[in-house]
Amino acid sequence: MATFMLSAIVQQVTGETVFDYLLPRIFKPLGIRGIDWDLNPQGITMGMIGLRLRTEDLAKFGQLLLNDGVWNGKQLIPKEWVKEATSFQIKNSNEPEEKRSLSDWGQGYAYQMWRGKTTR
Repeated sequence: MATFMLSAIVQQVTGETVFDYLLPRIFKPLGIRGIDWDLNPQGITMGMIGLRLRTEDLAKFGQLLLNDGVWNGKQLIPKEWVKEATSFQIKNSNEPEEKRSLSDWGQGYAYQMWRGKTTR
């Protein structure tokens, strides 16, 4: 529900649904088309569920994060935010650090994203 509340806050502050807010800032620059996102009965983007897009378009978002927020030479998301949003925030395992470091599950949770081991 926290993700839904963030969606409602964005809508309250900007006057746009999260979908409409992200359309010119992220979706269009990435060339993502033919997408939609469910609204609740009050017209607020669900946030945590209901985004429909093609697998290759989701991969574009992953590549944007791997490129520190840069797409086709343009900084769409601040590099500092990408670093913070993808870094460890919440521990999801009680195993010792040595054991957690060996599995994807042990990498914890970031900003609305599960983390995994990386070779980066």
